[in-house]
Amino acid sequence: MKYSEFKEAVEGLSKHYYVEDDGMFTCVKFKGQTILVIPRKYQYTVTKSTRMFKDKVYTFSDRVPYSHKVWILACELSMTPVEDRREHRWNVIVGRNTAYPYDYSAYAKSEAQSGKFIVYRGAKIGDLKLEYFSLSDDEFDNLITQLKEKTDGDRLAKIAELGKVPAPEADE
Repeated sequence: MKYSEFKEAVEGLSKHYYVEDDGMFTCVKFKGQTILVIPRKYQYTVTKSTRMFKDKVYTFSDRVPYSHKVWILACELSMTPVEDRREHRWNVIVGRNTAYPYDYSAYAKSEAQSGKFIVYRGAKIGDLKLEYFSLSDDEFDNLITQLKEKTDGDRLAKIAELGKVPAPEADE
């Protein structure tokens, strides 16, 4: 099971569920309180969290709607090998300048407009690991579509396709 599939399945159960990922743990929250923690680096590990709900202490299974479904989904994610959980992510690097503090120019997701991209955003090597420089397959296809709509779009799309590298390999 991929992280995105897990998040979609859990958040689809109720409006009160939210899945948060901080890079080290995938946390399932119910009404803002963490109820389950799944480490991103270890397989077969799920931790129930005890938290306060309205001045009473409840464990994961007490009075939490769809608790069995959430538990089954969390177990399925934890059984998935760690390397198979992450979606394929890509960096799209269109230029490099070693004399400038920002080594790379790359396409990035715009925070202002979801689904839109910015060209030639400066990035240091460590910045390429950030979420907005990392594109999924669907986001990359969306980028190519947007580029082809521009003047000289075929050339821009070809440059983007040539600059597409797997995100983990971008820092090598």
